[in-house]
Amino acid sequence: MKKLLTLLIVTLLTVTQLQAKEELDHIGLAALLIRDGHYDRALATLKEVDLKDEDTDFIRFYTLKALALMKSNAYKEAIQNFHTAIEKGQKELSIYIYIAQSHFKLGEYAKALKAFANAKTAGLVKPQYFALQAECHWKLQNFSQALGILDSGIVKFPKAEGLYKQQFFYYTELKLFQEGMNAAYAFIKAAKDPVKAYQIVASLLNRSKETDRAVKIMEEAKLVYPKNSDIVVMLAHLYIKKGDIQVAADLFDQASILDSKYIKEASELYRRAKKLYRSLYFNRQIKDQQEKYKQRMAILLEFGDYEMAAAMEKALKRVDLIKNEDIRYALAFTLFQTGQYDKCEEHLSQLMRSDLFNKGIELRKMIESCKKSPWECN
Repeated sequence: MKKLLTLLIVTLLTVTQLQAKEELDHIGLAALLIRDGHYDRALATLKEVDLKDEDTDFIRFYTLKALALMKSNAYKEAIQNFHTAIEKGQKELSIYIYIAQSHFKLGEYAKALKAFANAKTAGLVKPQYFALQAECHWKLQNFSQALGILDSGIVKFPKAEGLYKQQFFYYTELKLFQEGMNAAYAFIKAAKDPVKAYQIVASLLNRSKETDRAVKIMEEAKLVYPKNSDIVVMLAHLYIKKGDIQVAADLFDQASILDSKYIKEASELYRRAKKLYRSLYFNRQIKDQQEKYKQRMAILLEFGDYEMAAAMEKALKRVDLIKNEDIRYALAFTLFQTGQYDKCEEHLSQLMRSDLFNKGIELRKMIESCKKSPWECN
């Protein structure tokens, strides 16, 4: 579209010797300003043109004004000025492409399609134009026409990955998954970045609640790109959605070998999968000390190893994590479980958050009960 705009502006910059010097200054300057992206200045410059002068090039004036308005998101005014340029004799078919785009931006899809019809061959020179026409039909719920337009575009531009992607999206929205998967593989094959294409396909399938299909496509991607951590991680998240935490943990295990930033996730998923020794193994590798000890506390509580959790007190103070009230309460609880009641109450007394303060009250009651009847707390 940028090339089309440049071509149209270059055409408009060509002037005849009969034009007045003043017109050349303002209209020519406006064309240059539009080319350089200064649309407000271009519109201000065009206001200086004498429209009463019969020698004014009205075709160029209204076309340039329409372009500047369109680029300023003033689509209604732009359409009016494009049509005025046509009335004044503008013959460039590309002008109808701009009219179509402006109508599309306004949500006037039927009018956009009419403008494309007027563009004739100019509407067939780029895959983006097929895509836009298809989207107009889609918005109007003319689903078969939308797919038909994309088929035509793919025949003319067999390497246009955007058309395959759009086709796959439409089929998925229509729940025509078999046809959609054919389009998906064509999209991946045509894509400049196949890894990203795999991810887009899986994401759309997952969004359509076709998680099993999404898993299948990402398993295939993993076979093709076994050392790509993004693929492994996305596949892991799909397994999490399916509730297969163990598989997801193993995948994050693999991802952590490819990229150490996934060590924390691997540890967390092994904790959720009840593989606590494996979880601790990865936890020890976390470089962020606060994250390491915060997660370790959760692992030890899950494991029921209160002695080791209580022994973390000095480490929690050293990394300044004791100020976290959730951590402080967790530590207090482990101290209670190990019979260190005085230390437990010391930490409970520093809790300020209302929910944890109330939990602290309950824990104090349990401490009193244990002190009165120690045999009940052993």
